[in-house]
Amino acid sequence: MTTAIVGASIAGVRAAQALRAEGYRGDVVLIGSEPVLPYDKPPLSKGYLVGAGAAEVTLLTAAEALELNIDLRLGVPAVGLDRALSELRL
Repeated sequence: MTTAIVGASIAGVRAAQALRAEGYRGDVVLIGSEPVLPYDKPPLSKGYLVGAGAAEVTLLTAAEALELNIDLRLGVPAVGLDRALSELRL
């Protein structure tokens, strides 16, 4: 079974992490329209003013995604859902 999470925001990242923490063994795909690793947007804007780097606002690194077996699909917007076929169009 595959679980697709649309939105690589803090909620999407935490949902993917929670699935793994609870022992979910199916495929987890985290889909984000931005072509960059998931980051926390409010701290980014505040952190920019005080000189914080990318590491402080990154929610999930590529290494963490690999370790948790989370398939990151970045720069790929979800454009449709066919509930009858259980298909997500990217």
